[in-house]
Order: sequence, then C-alpha cells, then structure tokens
Amino acid sequence: MQIEFSIGKVKTLLPLDGMSINHQRKGVYSILLVDKNNHFYFNKKRTAIPENTIVFVSPNCLFAIDEDTEDNNILTFTNIFYNRSHHDTEFLQTSMLFPDAGYFCFTVPTEFQAYVNYIVTMLYVSSKNCDNALYRDLAHNLIEQIMLQCTIHGTEGKTFGYIDDADHILTTLFKDLIVRHIQQSRAVKYYADKLNITGKRLLKATQQVLGKTPKEILTDYVITQFKWQLIYTDQTIKEIGREYGFFDENNFSSFFSKEVGMTPTEYRKLHRTKHG
Repeated sequence: MQIEFSIGKVKTLLPLDGMSINHQRKGVYSILLVDKNNHFYFNKKRTAIPENTIVFVSPNCLFAIDEDTEDNNILTFTNIFYNRSHHDTEFLQTSMLFPDAGYFCFTVPTEFQAYVNYIVTMLYVSSKNCDNALYRDLAHNLIEQIMLQCTIHGTEGKTFGYIDDADHILTTLFKDLIVRHIQQSRAVKYYADKLNITGKRLLKATQQVLGKTPKEILTDYVITQFKWQLIYTDQTIKEIGREYGFFDENNFSSFFSKEVGMTPTEYRKLHRTKHG
C-alpha cells in the first residue's frame, strides 16, 4: 500500500548510482531538503546541488543519489494526501515547483534557514503521529507553507532539468486545459482542438514528456478528482459521476473500479475511516 506522506533520510529511500525509481514512485511528489553540498541524479544526469537548497522533484522525474551523497531529509507525499480542495488540486497541477519531467531548486536565504529547520522538525512530529487526523492536517499545512513560500520567493531561484521545447509547452498547456475544462469533456479531441493541433501531435508530446497518452493523463486527473470528492464531500456517488459526464451510476462505478481496483462505495468507506 502506498504511503501518502512521509519524511526521512534520503539514503533509506533512494537507490544508488542513478538508477531510475520512477516506476516505483508513481504519483509521488518529493521535496529534498539539502543542507550540505551534494550530488544527485536527475533524469540520469549527475547534478551538483549546493547546501541550503530545497529541491522539488516531480513524480515523473527520474531521481536517485550518488554513492558519496551526504544524507539529507526528503519529504514525499501523494496528490491524494495534498489535494483537499479544488484549489489544492489546481495549485499542484500547475505549480512551477514541479515542472514536467523535471525539478526546481530554491536556495534558502540565510534569514529563512531557522524557519525551514522548524518546518522539518514539525514534519517529523507529524509523521510519527500520522494516525491522528490533526497531525495529518498539520503536515498538509506545513507542506503548503513550504510550497507557497518558495513560489512567492522563487523568481530568483533556478530551474534545472526543465526542457523548454514544444513538447513540454504543449503538455503543460494540455494539463492546464484539463484543470479548467475536465467537467466539460474527457475526450482527447476536445483538448487537441483547443490547442489547434491533431490528436496525433498531442500524443507525441505527452508520450515524450510524461510517457503517457493524453487519455491516460485525463483519466489520472479525473480519478484524482473522484477520490477527493469521495473522501472530503458528502455528494452522492451519482452526483459525483454526473459532474464529469457519467449519467449512469453503474457506468461510473465500472470506470472507477477498473482504474482503482475497488468500487466508489468501498473507496469512500476505506478512506473516510482512515482520514477520520
């Protein structure tokens, strides 16, 4: 079972020598808190990261450590853990901190280092008490603080590993359109038309950048929305399905079960118990 939130030492979580862990950490966002000069592998490229740097690693970025890497703290979380509102979902989907197939580095100013140390300490406390809903809320708020502060002050930061080419631009625009139009359509052609490209061109872009088809990206996003609404709202399953074009509850249940491995009712019961 995938852990929705954790913090620990990087050497306990990552493999050595640039080996890919992408397939093992699907859907996991990582925030690396580097307090010593180190080398890491991003997309199999060895990269030097200076001390007092926060590194935001997107779920589809290949990420590993060097053999001589000093141990550092790493925070990981899933979109299901973070997305507690539509605002959370949109922020995570469009944030510059997690570029597609890449990562973002933010150098922590000297005056903020004590603040970051406090955040890390409280995240460890939250992790040790994660069975308690209040501590899960605290962890969510601490992660949000890190991301908001780095977004606000990050214009002077430097993004590594982001390729500003046509495929990345199209994929980013596609994901932005999904956030804004998913309730209107789940058809790939709808989004390709809005981008004024063919479905084949969109397929090339998303496979190159994310290793996924446009249909898979649409499905991932809508399933994330379904999961959030099942956990955090009192809408009926029928109402949730209708919002996204499933006017037959059985069709919605079949679609959800195929992707998640359990029915919407089972998922709601399991995760509402877990989230208190």
